[in-house]
Amino acid sequence: MEENKEPKGSSFIGFLIKALIIVAACAGVCYYIVTHYGVSTQNQNTVVNEIEEEIEEIEEEPVEEQKPVAGQVSGFDISFLKQNLEKENKIYSPLSIKYALKMLEDGSSGNTKAQISKVIGDLDLKTYKNNENMALANVMFVRDTYKDSVKKEYVDLLKSRYGASLEFDDFTSAKNINKWVNDNTLGILDNLVDDDTVKPLDFALINALAIDLEWNNKFIPPADDYEAFVAEDFGHIIPEKTPENEDLYFFVTSSMDVIEKEFEGPNGNIKVSGMDIKATIDNYDIVSKLGEDNMRATIKEAYTKFMRDENYEDDHIVGYRDPKKGTSDEDIDKALAGYLENYFDEINANYHKVNKSTDFEVYDDNEVKAFAKDLKTVDGVTLQYVSIMPKNLELDTFVKSMTEKDINKYISNLKTLDYNNFDNDCVTIIDGYVPKFDFEYSLDLMEDLKKLNITDVFENGKADLSNMVDGDAYIGAAVHKANIELTQDGIKAAAASFAGGLGAGSEFDYFFEVPVKHIDLTFDKPYMFLVRDKDSGDIWFAGTVYEPLLYANDTTKEAN
Repeated sequence: MEENKEPKGSSFIGFLIKALIIVAACAGVCYYIVTHYGVSTQNQNTVVNEIEEEIEEIEEEPVEEQKPVAGQVSGFDISFLKQNLEKENKIYSPLSIKYALKMLEDGSSGNTKAQISKVIGDLDLKTYKNNENMALANVMFVRDTYKDSVKKEYVDLLKSRYGASLEFDDFTSAKNINKWVNDNTLGILDNLVDDDTVKPLDFALINALAIDLEWNNKFIPPADDYEAFVAEDFGHIIPEKTPENEDLYFFVTSSMDVIEKEFEGPNGNIKVSGMDIKATIDNYDIVSKLGEDNMRATIKEAYTKFMRDENYEDDHIVGYRDPKKGTSDEDIDKALAGYLENYFDEINANYHKVNKSTDFEVYDDNEVKAFAKDLKTVDGVTLQYVSIMPKNLELDTFVKSMTEKDINKYISNLKTLDYNNFDNDCVTIIDGYVPKFDFEYSLDLMEDLKKLNITDVFENGKADLSNMVDGDAYIGAAVHKANIELTQDGIKAAAASFAGGLGAGSEFDYFFEVPVKHIDLTFDKPYMFLVRDKDSGDIWFAGTVYEPLLYANDTTKEAN
């Protein structure tokens, strides 16, 4: 009599998500893999025991049902940052994990489905068009001998809802899976899984996504497209920077290369590589405040003393005296006539003027500073990089206490460089520094999902994947890996003109003091970041930066 055998009920569910950011010629890769191995009954029991022991050790952190708001960050998006508070560089893709959980939710039923649904809420995943800069694809690989166990209804659902294709494979090697991943990630990701990972599988669900985008405007311009900034002070233009007038400069030349800056790392200060950012917003109507007649009289008096008194000094004056220049009342009146005409033309033109080294957005309060910059729009999709740094708290303390409401407040209150967005009756000066970084990180996704009360799907006997396959199945492991590299790729620089002098051989310029507000956007200690779809709010990446790229290790210090 033939011995009764327990059917092979464990199958493999592999969600594999890969995401990539390329800035200039620099690349970053993110991929996410969830594995469930087909094993014997004896091994199944061992796995179940191990999972039960792990669950007992976990301090559950219940989360309320998510109710995502279009365009906003959800609690789920930042939950993995809050659960992994190690002081190290971290990167993961919430969008990738959502795709994985959504496909898993579609294949589950009962309490298994309810647990997943409670965490991810009523997700309406955006459809992204594949092109040479962005790619998103799904596939279901099925072992040749296992294809009858996968429900046709589930395969049809994956095709209609996610555009997923169906591939059959003997699973003797990783060759076909790796080729599919490479073909669907803009040719960037190679050899994602090895043969030993693939051989036990019965089937695998794979999602791959990639982006290859430049900044909308460059941090550093090409050398042949570079126009140095001329400093602007108090609504007037300084003609040339010298040691004597250097203290008057609040808007200086933007670097043509990346620059070195000290960063407060977890193990002490380090020298890192990055890009400086600068902007001035002139919202001070100096002519209305001081009166043109009064300003003319003040300038005339200062110029007269400047020309006639060899030892005359005034902190408001920049220039040098030409001893051959005439100093009669007639000479002075003649010289000042042309100077003052240009002087007031420039002052009036500079009111409400914005000078900037590149486009960016800024948020600043007593507790937090935030910097945001857009990547190029492709097929109507604009992704935005946002970095957020606490001013007073350690980053791990800040992340632990922050909520999605906090993050959405920072994002919704970001200011573009428009004079209407900044304080009146002053000149706003923004000076900052954006570090480069390049790192990889792995999440223990199964443990993180258990902390969110997604537990049944990981336990044999409790997992209900009846909408996906015939027979029992459960998830045996979940791992999320990511690698990201953020660099310059230049930003187009702006130019400012300067006032003319008083004729050949003589230079004079006069400056009135005005109220100035400074905003420091220097990121010089640990901070968090997001890469988000500005329209849908999808978070492609989230992470923390504790150690940016060391300046000594940077091989791309010049503009591309």
